[in-house]
Amino acid sequence: MFRNYRLALLLLAALCLGIPNPSVAQADESPVQLELRHRMEALQAHGRLTVDGVRITATGLIADLYPQSRFQPAWTDQSKVDDLLRAIADIHLDGLDPQDYYLDRLKRLRGELGAPPDVGKQVDLDILMTDALARLAYNAFFGKVDPERIDPDINATLGFDQLSREVRIPKKSIMRMLSNSGNPTTRNMVLILAHLNKHEGLRPRVSR
Repeated sequence: MFRNYRLALLLLAALCLGIPNPSVAQADESPVQLELRHRMEALQAHGRLTVDGVRITATGLIADLYPQSRFQPAWTDQSKVDDLLRAIADIHLDGLDPQDYYLDRLKRLRGELGAPPDVGKQVDLDILMTDALARLAYNAFFGKVDPERIDPDINATLGFDQLSREVRIPKKSIMRMLSNSGNPTTRNMVLILAHLNKHEGLRPRVSR
């Protein structure tokens, strides 16, 4: 059925690689963009961010992603929202707890958006979706379970030593940024995804 390893990395690649060109002129910022800007400024100022009572863990990725996208929300495609929620719901099949990825909280926030959506809740949902995906992608590939339980067809032979040589990042830095408390930048995450693509046969596809 669902393979968390592949879908999580594909969704994360779509977010990281689908950043609009910052040289393209943008119209006036929407209320959602303004709220996202305020949240990112708070993150930069304090080094941490709490959303709906949850302390965000992927702060490095989030601090890069939203400013580079001109503070556009990342989760406007409802089919991708559905994909991620299904992925989180199914993660229990691989021995992980869906609540570690905010499943009930995400469903509640989505249900509370209303029409028109409340700006604060929309931004809460967007940031939490991004953080949940980053956690899921890490745990699905590097984390708590045997990769063969995630997908019997996976033959993941790329180790930290080889990855370090190819992306030219010290091994200890890679291990630190991919730990539960790590904060990889968008650039580093894209490098890692590119090499996983090369060695593990992933083919992320981004549509604009």
